[in-house]
Amino acid sequence: VNYIRNSVKATVDAYDGKVKLYEWDTKDPVLKTWRKAFPGTVEARGEIPQELMEHLRYPQDLFKVQRELLTRYHVEDPAQFYSGSDAWQVPDDPTNKEPGSVPPYYLSMKMPGQEAQQFSLTTTFTPRGRPNLGAFMAVNADAASKDYGEMRLLRVTSTVKGPGQVQSELNGNDDVAEFVRNLKGTDSDIEYGNLLTVPLEGGFLYIEPVYTRGGNQNYPLLRKVAASYGSKIVFENSLGEALNAVFGVEDDGATTPPDPSEPPGETDE
Repeated sequence: VNYIRNSVKATVDAYDGKVKLYEWDTKDPVLKTWRKAFPGTVEARGEIPQELMEHLRYPQDLFKVQRELLTRYHVEDPAQFYSGSDAWQVPDDPTNKEPGSVPPYYLSMKMPGQEAQQFSLTTTFTPRGRPNLGAFMAVNADAASKDYGEMRLLRVTSTVKGPGQVQSELNGNDDVAEFVRNLKGTDSDIEYGNLLTVPLEGGFLYIEPVYTRGGNQNYPLLRKVAASYGSKIVFENSLGEALNAVFGVEDDGATTPPDPSEPPGETDE
């Protein structure tokens, strides 16, 4: 684990199965040794075509290892580290019928303090044994960016609902419950998409697409989009309508802010 790194990028030709290996970490001594022992096996980083560079991204498996280590090693106080009182955990995926942690998601988003959106790989943390949100982490996943691989961590300093709590509230929402009831007695099943978490304006926005799949359909159809911000939950026909509804955007462009009785949360970077 101490030496894990993404030293080589591999591509596979979809037509003939030919594999090409490209150097990525130019300072990795192990890779340098392999390149000397087997010259020509791994091409230099400078040989990566620009059109290929635009499709490279931060590896999910590496990110999963890093986030798992961070659940313990973000703690700086020795007593808290030993007791585990400030430990985190990667929350369970509330949209998946099979047990498992929330997977990391690729998103184009802007973290607090950034001037523009970045293509990022993201994850959430909850305090160990508790359902509320504890932290949010994103790594720059754009291989063409000079900030590729840079990680940013937001610690949540107030009580914010975690993914499991938000999913429970969505399931209990009157509009969602009515939608599910209307499907009963038909040959369609409901399928929940990825529950995405996005830091926004000092709080966290949750977005989840909802699909239906008929008995004779090979693929699901997008039917609704749920959104949650602070204490407000909406269930609309499209992403645009859901965002307008959760932020109170009227047809004339006027806005009505979400219910301030429950602040969306505060973060420390």
